[in-house]
Amino acid sequence: MVRPDGKIDPNGCTHRKINEKLASAAAVAVIPISGNLKTKLKQSMVKYEGNVPHMYLDTKGYVTVGVGHLLKDVEAAKKVPFTVRNTGIIASTKQIEDEFKLIKSRPFGKDEGFGRFKPFTKLIITEAVANAQIDQHIKTFESELKRIYGASEFSSYPDDVKLALFDLIFNLGMTKLKDTFPNFNKHMKVHDFKKAAIESNRKDVSAERNTYIRNLLVNAK
Repeated sequence: MVRPDGKIDPNGCTHRKINEKLASAAAVAVIPISGNLKTKLKQSMVKYEGNVPHMYLDTKGYVTVGVGHLLKDVEAAKKVPFTVRNTGIIASTKQIEDEFKLIKSRPFGKDEGFGRFKPFTKLIITEAVANAQIDQHIKTFESELKRIYGASEFSSYPDDVKLALFDLIFNLGMTKLKDTFPNFNKHMKVHDFKKAAIESNRKDVSAERNTYIRNLLVNAK
């Protein structure tokens, strides 16, 4: 407050201000992103990350499945309910481990598609499993974005800005977005989305994807 009185009286100025802040923070924390925004977000994730039911290597050589769901190691892969493609039977942990190691041993590159890994795979995930993974990613990224920009600030952003931020954090991860894009984040803090758009370029994604994010920010209302 401009002129704090140094005391907290029941229903006094300070008491009311504290309750306002607590109520506002609580409300923001429980408000999820809208269903319409989630639908658009899923569509963009599938477009730019693909939706691959079998294990493959991403452009950096990490074993991945579904819509960009990273399997950081064998143990992570074993937690995914893979099924055998030809029979629909639940895969054993041994089958998952063997396939993970086989895919991990394959060469990878930026200009080669997901399909080249299919001949080396026998296991897949269902569409329901892929959707559950997407929902969990969205939930996690929303929490991380609120930690970076503040819950109230993030919730106040236009939907197009939120879409752009979700794409950035999906591709970069929380640490890189927070620590390696200082100019972008500086402009975000003051809601200067047009200047943020200029600083949103990433080197390891397609020109089309960078343009998509830049346009979301420039045209945000």
